[in-house]
Amino acid sequence: NHISDPTNNANHNYKNSIDSNNANYNANNNKDDENNQTSFNWRWIFALIAIAIFGLASKSLYDMLHSISLMQMKSIIGSTAPLTLFKALVVVGFAYSFISLYDWIAVRYLKANLSYPKVFNTSVTAFAIGNSVGVSLLSAGAVRYRYYGQEEVPTDKIANIILLVSLAFTFGMMTVIGFSLAINPHMLSQLLTNLPLFSAVSPIVFRIMGVVILSIITALIVYAGKFGRVFKIKQWQLHLPPATVLIKLGCVTVIDFALMAYIIHLLLPASIHISYLEVFSAYVQSVTASIISSVPGGLGVFEVTMVASLPKVDKTTLLSILFLYRILYYLVPFILGIISFLIHEAFIRSGKSAFYRHLNPLTIARKTSHDKVPSNTTALNTTAQNANGQPNNLTKISKISADTTLSNTALSKQATSKLTTSKIAIPKIMARDWVPQAMSLVVMITGMLMLIVSILPPDNSRKLLLNEFIPLPIIEASYLLNTLIGFVLIVLARGLYQRLNGAWLITMWLLGISIVTLLVKHLEYEIATVTILAFCILYLKRDLFNRQSTLTSLRLNIHTLMLLSIFLISLFWVGMYIHRHEPYNSDLWWNTTGDNGALFLRSYAVLVIASICYVLFSLIRFKKPLPRLPTAEDLAKAKKVIENSKYSVSNLSLLADKQLLFSDSGNSFIMYQVHGRSWIMMSDPIGDDNEIDALIKKFIELSQDYGGSIVFYEVRDENRFIYNKHGFQLLKIGEEAIVDLDDFGLQGRKNSKYRQIMSRGEKDGLKYEVIAKSDVATILPALKEISDIWLKEKGSIEKGFSLGYFDEDYLKNFDCAVVKYENNIIAFANLWQSGLKHELSIDLMRYKTIYNNEGKEIKNVMDFLFVNLFVWGKEQGFHDFNLGMAPFTGFDNTDLGEAEFNKTQSATVSQTTGKPVT
Repeated sequence: NHISDPTNNANHNYKNSIDSNNANYNANNNKDDENNQTSFNWRWIFALIAIAIFGLASKSLYDMLHSISLMQMKSIIGSTAPLTLFKALVVVGFAYSFISLYDWIAVRYLKANLSYPKVFNTSVTAFAIGNSVGVSLLSAGAVRYRYYGQEEVPTDKIANIILLVSLAFTFGMMTVIGFSLAINPHMLSQLLTNLPLFSAVSPIVFRIMGVVILSIITALIVYAGKFGRVFKIKQWQLHLPPATVLIKLGCVTVIDFALMAYIIHLLLPASIHISYLEVFSAYVQSVTASIISSVPGGLGVFEVTMVASLPKVDKTTLLSILFLYRILYYLVPFILGIISFLIHEAFIRSGKSAFYRHLNPLTIARKTSHDKVPSNTTALNTTAQNANGQPNNLTKISKISADTTLSNTALSKQATSKLTTSKIAIPKIMARDWVPQAMSLVVMITGMLMLIVSILPPDNSRKLLLNEFIPLPIIEASYLLNTLIGFVLIVLARGLYQRLNGAWLITMWLLGISIVTLLVKHLEYEIATVTILAFCILYLKRDLFNRQSTLTSLRLNIHTLMLLSIFLISLFWVGMYIHRHEPYNSDLWWNTTGDNGALFLRSYAVLVIASICYVLFSLIRFKKPLPRLPTAEDLAKAKKVIENSKYSVSNLSLLADKQLLFSDSGNSFIMYQVHGRSWIMMSDPIGDDNEIDALIKKFIELSQDYGGSIVFYEVRDENRFIYNKHGFQLLKIGEEAIVDLDDFGLQGRKNSKYRQIMSRGEKDGLKYEVIAKSDVATILPALKEISDIWLKEKGSIEKGFSLGYFDEDYLKNFDCAVVKYENNIIAFANLWQSGLKHELSIDLMRYKTIYNNEGKEIKNVMDFLFVNLFVWGKEQGFHDFNLGMAPFTGFDNTDLGEAEFNKTQSATVSQTTGKPVT
């Protein structure tokens, strides 16, 4: 009431506090924007440097190829003996089999319960796809997450496996590069003379780089020691495995490099007398140059440096061999990896896998969180974080008794039976996940194919046939229009990935038009067929592209910049190579003669103009002010919604550090924060369950108007289908521990430990009391003192967002449970109470260490507080006590803290249910 009354002094102070929060938020947001802008600029600068290096490498490669005909390269590749190809494929197979040891070593170190055949299948498929797609941490990581997740490996272990494999490859690669630079820096110096940015660098610089790299790696191995350690630099930290693990992984990388170099050496003609060590050294140095250039896949840079480093080998022969090497080592495994992945997915969907039998949480709904899990029910494994947001490796949480164990096993028959009908919805849900992504890829490839055929000379027979029926100006106009459509389709592919309705509509129109232009343009019926198929699939799946938003989110970003730039630069030099024998004159730009070179020049000019327009569109940013933090009136409105909410987390909105988005009726709201481009929603929408879907849609549209990227944090499993409907993939991050107060009691033999906690606390002179919120203002100084002591002892700072922080105006909204010793408050917790007495929880939970008259520390203060809270909550008529995401901030080694949350197991709690949180 005091918030809604403008004449109340308390309300006046509260409004001042809110205004201050808004001012601080705007200032902080501006600061974030400045920081993001700085980071953004640096990332773009590095991207532009990589693009420039790729352009220079492409020019060097073009100069090398200028005197080489494709027929020569085709002849050299064709002359490779079948036995040699077979041997090379065997070595490729052995190399991919060998690098499965990356995953196997990581799995053994992390003690994941997986057999080697399963690890082998996962690792080989992941590397086969990741090596070709690029960004292996994401592409190969996604495969590992999919496969290992289906084997019920905990999420945090999968993440650790992915990171450890990435660390291992980087570690081993830098070791090889360090040795190469330290031993033979002159080769790299000579290699980089073709790249102006590095041509003036002295060999001594590269030798110093090698020594520094080896010194750092040696220091890290020594630092890791026998048990591994955490290496920290400011806010960054790296969890190093033991030295033995690092050495093993490094050895795998060295052998991996040796095998890759051997493939190239094996493919070289027998007439070329060159030692394996020369090829190996050239390979390592070329990889080094590729890494320094930052060009994805080392495209162009790798080939140029290999040619420069092996002058004994004819460049036509070597370029042909390198082309064959990329086919054997990248393309063939990629195709086999895709086939393996599709077969694996088909097997999974057939229901023959343990994935369906155990109801993996990533693809199938579990028992809804408001249902009680029976005492013999086991819930799925959790990845825990503590309330400070740090990974929880070995932290304690309250153990109420020993009836229910949350572990990595299947659901009970009761829970499973309720989910039987849910299997019907799974294919549709999975389609919502992958169809937009697949169609985005198809449309992007279609656009690229349109651009490729625009630079290639047409088939003469088709050209002569069309010239008899269609005027030449129309044919040439179709070239230009087809080029423009291809470029726009590449840009729109990202909109399809985001399921934007506007992107779908424009894509449909462009695909329809392109079918005509492709046929008019020299009967390109092959690509027209692909276009027709894409058109039909997009039309049939039109309901999946339902996000209403402007296309401002399709502005140029770094990934699009790199993709387009590399593709367009490649197109230019390929076109120049194809038409290199055609003389240039200015008439080619204007005369409609049907000349192939003229068509290439005009098509590429359209491409350049379209690219410039796209860049200008991306640079014109109409920055709108972000939604403000809630006013006192907004919080008063939120309080009315909270009164009818059955979830205690709704009280977090009163912290006033998050924006509030209300439904049209005002009966529901969303609380969220904006950090950079990320729009992070805390919990599910609060209020009327019937408005959840519409409110989430409203939030998505609002964030997309700002070009934001959305994250839904700590949402309930029961709403997973709503989020999936809107195209979001859910990742389980933990469990909520819920004490069933209806069944809780102090009576009986099994509850004797709680009575002991109560009696021991009373014997020590502890007293429990709940201070009404109307009287909280009188104890705030004492609470502040305790809070400051607690923060100092923990070496912590105030958090926010998903946790409350000490704010006097915020705490005045709640009753406060306190523990007193000799009439002095020594511990407190503010109480979150949901509407209709459904759920009770706490937010801040802080205490200070005290000693009795004998100088002994009084222990188990928090145990005493919690048992009293359970008793008080039951007396007040609450049904559940929500312990939140385990473990709580403030829990140390207490009698109640016997259950451990670590990397491999969940809490052991009794008289509780585990509610999945995603």
